[in-house]
Amino acid sequence: MLIGEKLNVKIEEQDIVSIQRMGPLRGYIEGEGAVQPRPFAVRLARRTLRDRLLQSARVRHGADTTGFGLPGSPKKFYINERLTCINRQLFFKARQMGSKSGWNYVWTREGRIFTRDEIRTRRHAE
Repeated sequence: MLIGEKLNVKIEEQDIVSIQRMGPLRGYIEGEGAVQPRPFAVRLARRTLRDRLLQSARVRHGADTTGFGLPGSPKKFYINERLTCINRQLFFKARQMGSKSGWNYVWTREGRIFTRDEIRTRRHAE
């Protein structure tokens, strides 16, 4: 809910269906704790709320943890949509091909993968 406030999207407790940590456990440094916390996946009750949150995160891509009450210096956080296994693998390969081919932009939106060579060129969906 703090992230929603930071991004100017009102999220209430009943809007959150589930939250879970994703990926393997990360390493620890003795006395300092985790090197980097594992990302978490949030399932929201309504798709419109999810879309507003993703759009707001794109607009405010420099948001950080200032005001969250976390120890240490503020760190940037990122919000990405969760892709299916096949789309995640396809996105990985598209980014690899993009770096080899010199594409400047490869991104996802609503489960689709887009590429663009330059800012003024037409986008391509895959």
